[in-house]
Amino acid sequence: MRYDSAVSSTPANTVISSQFISRVSLRRDIVDSFERHPFCLPAVRTLDAMEMHRFGGNGLYLLDEPEAALSPQRQLAVLSRIHDLVEDGSQFIIATHSPILMAYRNAWINTCSPDGVARIDYQDTEHFRVTRDFLASPERMLRVLLDGEPGEAKEPT
Repeated sequence: MRYDSAVSSTPANTVISSQFISRVSLRRDIVDSFERHPFCLPAVRTLDAMEMHRFGGNGLYLLDEPEAALSPQRQLAVLSRIHDLVEDGSQFIIATHSPILMAYRNAWINTCSPDGVARIDYQDTEHFRVTRDFLASPERMLRVLLDGEPGEAKEPT
């Protein structure tokens, strides 16, 4: 099954058993739909290192793109807090595009493709490769993106 088809066919408010929800720490004051859907996992609107101080040890945390709207410096702070929580017995399942967060030591990284879900090494992720290539030669990448192929000038418009 393709990842995008699995997501689109999944109801927005998938019900999760009360046994599972007892292992997930949800803050009622920052999750606005908790009262309407107490056994669902709605999205927390924002996340940064300041929010993460509210997370405790021995938790299971499901994070969807926690890097959204965070600078690289803030992503590093979040990574540090994740490490503290892991050391305190917590586990994380994170959907991310951030090569900074993916770099966490001993993380299991899975990729979703038309062939299914597969484990992948950090340096083989598209996010790592694109970031590495851009930082190694931003001018070359900009030439390719803005002017066409390398060494080939883009036609004036």
